[in-house]
Amino acid sequence: MTTINIEGEVYELRKLDESNIHDLCAAFNSIRKKDQSLTFFKKKYDSSWIGQKKYLGYLIYHNKKVVGFCGSTIYKLIDYQGKIYILGQFGDLFIDSDLRGKGIPQKGLRQFELLTTEQEIDGVFTFPSRMAQSLFEKAQWNNIGNFVTYQFNIRTYPLLKILNKFSIQRYFFRFAKLFGSTEFPKANHAKITDNKLKVIHDEQFFKYKKYDRYLFHQHNDYEFLWSLSDGILINSIDIATEEELEKKIKYLKRFCFLRGIHTFSIICHDKSRLNKLLSEQYKGNISLPIFIKSFNPAIDIDAIEFEGIDRNAF
Repeated sequence: MTTINIEGEVYELRKLDESNIHDLCAAFNSIRKKDQSLTFFKKKYDSSWIGQKKYLGYLIYHNKKVVGFCGSTIYKLIDYQGKIYILGQFGDLFIDSDLRGKGIPQKGLRQFELLTTEQEIDGVFTFPSRMAQSLFEKAQWNNIGNFVTYQFNIRTYPLLKILNKFSIQRYFFRFAKLFGSTEFPKANHAKITDNKLKVIHDEQFFKYKKYDRYLFHQHNDYEFLWSLSDGILINSIDIATEEELEKKIKYLKRFCFLRGIHTFSIICHDKSRLNKLLSEQYKGNISLPIFIKSFNPAIDIDAIEFEGIDRNAF
C-alpha cells in the first residue's frame, strides 16, 4: 500500500487484486452512474491470458472509501522480426467529483507508472480525451499521432437507431450468429513486413475482447472486429490496396444496410497505411490523440502503428 498526502488529507493507493476488485465495481457504478457487473471487471482486467499478473492498477481510498481508480489492460505488440513487447493500455481513470482539482490524478498516474515498471511492463499507451490530454503532456508522455475517424451513413430501416433511443442495444447482440460471427482468424503478425510495431490480433486477442460487446465477423475474404457505438465501430480491419478498400467499404455498407445499422465508423492511426488509403478518397476528422510512456529503450515508439482503435470499453 502507498499513501499520498494532498492538502493535509491522506489517500491510500492499493494495488488492484481479487480482494478489492469488488470495491472497484461498486465505486465505478456509483461515480459513473453505471450498472456494470463484477464479472465484467474480472474479465476486463484479467491479464493471465498473456502470462502477466492478473491485474494492473491502483484503487484510491480516502477514509476507507474508494474515491478513484487508475488502471490498465494489457496487450501484446509484435514487430516484423517477431519480437514481442508487453504494453498496457491506460484508459481507465476516474475520480470522485468532489475531489477533482486537487491533483489526485497526477499523483495517481505517477504511482501507476512505478507499478508498471515493477511488473516489468515494457510501456503504456493511452487514447485520452482532449480534456485529459494535458495530464499526459505534463507527465512527459510521448504523443505519437492521432486517430482519424471516417464515418459512413447508410440509408436503411432504422432498427439500431430505435434500439438506441430506448437504450436496449443489448438485443442487437442476441442475433450475433445472423451477422456472420464465426471462428477467430489466425494471428496477423505474418502480415507485418515493414518496420512496424503492432497489436497482435490472434485468437487469444479476440477471445479476450469478448469480455464486452465485441464481435468478429468473417465471410469469405471479409473479416473485421466490430462493436456498438451510435451505429457500429469497426475496431479492426485489414486493407492493403485501393482495390481492396473499395471492395470492403462496399461490403460494409451492404452489411449495415441488411441489418438496419444507420452508420458505421472506421477509426485509424493517422500514420497508418489504412489512413493513407482512406484519406485519398474520403474526408476524416481527427479524434483522439495517442500517447505512450516507454520503459524499455529497445522500443522504437515511432514504429508503433495502430491499424484500428482497440480502445477498451469501460
